Amino acid sequence: MLYYHLVANASAVARPGLSPDWYETLLYWKLYSQPAAVSGITRLQGLDAKHLQQFLERIPETIPRQVSDIVELVELAGKYQIPGMKLGTALPVRSTVLHFLYPNIVPIFDQMVLKALGAWSPGANKNLDILCEYIPHAWALADQHTQQLTGFQETPLRLVDMALWVVRDKAQKAKRNATAKFASSWDPSC
Repeated sequence: MLYYHLVANASAVARPGLSPDWYETLLYWKLYSQPAAVSGITRLQGLDAKHLQQFLERIPETIPRQVSDIVELVELAGKYQIPGMKLGTALPVRSTVLHFLYPNIVPIFDQMVLKALGAWSPGANKNLDILCEYIPHAWALADQHTQQLTGFQETPLRLVDMALWVVRDKAQKAKRNATAKFASSWDPSC
């Protein structure tokens, strides 16, 4: 329900009125599974409402399905020194914020989708080049399965995000099992 509330509030009509409370709630939604991160956002130190408003005023109501336009917005988000998005390595939070602003265009990019795709390595979710490769892949998956993804409240792109989130556990377990199987059968004397 929180996801739907955040998306509805981020619509182009309501966007000028988005508040630090909306942003803090979005961060909570994004980071709820990370206790240390959640404790750090309960009181966003240094969140200047003016910076958030300036960022929101600079972004267009809609964007085309162009990776370069998303990259521009990702980079723009870092210029406003908004907690959670100010570090150059904050791609997961930046992509999440942009997803809420453009739910049909911007996929959420984080380690979970990379794990599901077997593309995870430490720091991969902080790499802009990998984000640029992932975006068209997410679009292709959404396009490929759009016919099967009708009748849901979520956009096809969000359903792909959700499916990858669920699959990531299975992918990690399969990888661990394969590694364990190899380790148990490996004969170092060969």
